[in-house]
Amino acid sequence: MAEDNNNDTDVFVYTEGVEVPSDVVRVRVHPSVTVIPEKAFEGRHNLEEVELCEGLLEIGPKAFMCCAALANIPIPTTLKRIDNQVFAGGVQIPKIHLPNGLESIGNMHLLVE
Repeated sequence: MAEDNNNDTDVFVYTEGVEVPSDVVRVRVHPSVTVIPEKAFEGRHNLEEVELCEGLLEIGPKAFMCCAALANIPIPTTLKRIDNQVFAGGVQIPKIHLPNGLESIGNMHLLVE
């Protein structure tokens, strides 16, 4: 598990190239991450909450596919691109607030504001 500067042992800190544990519940994306790659969190069935960092530019295809427990994922103002099927496979986040600077969004099956 990646080191967490806040000593909050319940939060996994995601950094580039690190494999996400299969039983992860809460994730904080490290500020050095600019792109979440394709299928990075796919199939993490216990994942409930993801804190995306300012500086994140892109969420790759199927990044959160089959993360059915995911209920909260605030989108940073720096995000420019959300690829196809990012939340496919049973993800039912009620609403996502999208930043004004978003340039591209793929197929999503969510309510957006």
